[in-house]
Amino acid sequence: MSEPGADEPKADAPKVDEPKANEPKVDEPKANEPKVDEPKVDAPKVDEPKTDEPKVQAPKVDGAEANEPKANESKVDEPKIDTPRVDEPKPDEPKVEKTKVDEPKPSETKARKVVGRNIAIALGIVCIVLLVIGLVGAVTYIVPMINDKDNTISSLNTQISNLQDQNNQRQAWLNGNETLLNQTETWLYDNNTYYTSQINSLNSQITNLQNQKNQLQTWLDGNITSYTSQINSLNTQILNLQNQISSLNAQIASLQNQVNDLTDTLNLGKSTVWVNAQKNSQPAGGFGFAYTSWNFSASYAGYVTVNISSATIPIYVDLIYSSHGVAYSREVNVGTTGTAIFPVLPATITIEVGNRDIILGATETTTITYYY
Repeated sequence: MSEPGADEPKADAPKVDEPKANEPKVDEPKANEPKVDEPKVDAPKVDEPKTDEPKVQAPKVDGAEANEPKANESKVDEPKIDTPRVDEPKPDEPKVEKTKVDEPKPSETKARKVVGRNIAIALGIVCIVLLVIGLVGAVTYIVPMINDKDNTISSLNTQISNLQDQNNQRQAWLNGNETLLNQTETWLYDNNTYYTSQINSLNSQITNLQNQKNQLQTWLDGNITSYTSQINSLNTQILNLQNQISSLNAQIASLQNQVNDLTDTLNLGKSTVWVNAQKNSQPAGGFGFAYTSWNFSASYAGYVTVNISSATIPIYVDLIYSSHGVAYSREVNVGTTGTAIFPVLPATITIEVGNRDIILGATETTTITYYY
């Protein structure tokens, strides 16, 4: 089974260019930026002539067009002065009852007309002067404001141009990355199909392995009782065998001790002290033999040593036994200090220590050792 990822396509994912730190930054207007309040211009108020006063048309001044506001500047409406007009009563105006007045004489009427005309002319001149003063004041006040407006408009146009350039650069960057994003989308779609196939294959393998595991678990559950019984029986057998091994090891140790004992016996490596530094005394032997005797039982063939020390006169040692048709008797003169050695067979051993001095008795220290 091939490992996942062995046949994976080696398509490199396209890299999406992120905007760098040095790219132009679009300065969007913030919601909390202060709004520039345009100054309000209060045009000078010109008192219009009343209807009952004669209106005089202002004379046209040459060169006035040079000071007129441009198309994009604030326009000041000049008050129009009309000639005197007799207002006739409108139909909806209330009717005033006419009081009958005595008609003036023709000379009085002429004088009144002259006075009224002079008043009308004077009022017209006054209106013209006021109008000129108002126009000069308005122009003086409005022109700086218009210049400020022009500067503001120019600054805003510059900002708009910069923002437009930044927007164009952003749009170019977005257009360039749109292609990369499309390529990435295609790459992801292709690889998604491939990996989906791989995942489906692995899921199928997992399902098969899970089925095998379930079958094995079922088989184990069915046979676990039998195997448990067999294991218990084998453990019992192992315990019995271990007990037998322990018993046999004990027998081996005992036999090994016997072998070692017999080996020592064969090699005369064992010994038993029959008499240990025993001090004895005998009278003078005269013409006979005065002695001290001991009887011991020898189980194995070996030899016996008789050590004499600190004797006052020369000492003799005699050893006697009979075994397997052999009658053994031997006498050894050891002097005042010495050791006599005798071979022995399994039998009852008789050992005699004494002297043959005619006049003097003997005193000695005796040690007898049996080697087998």
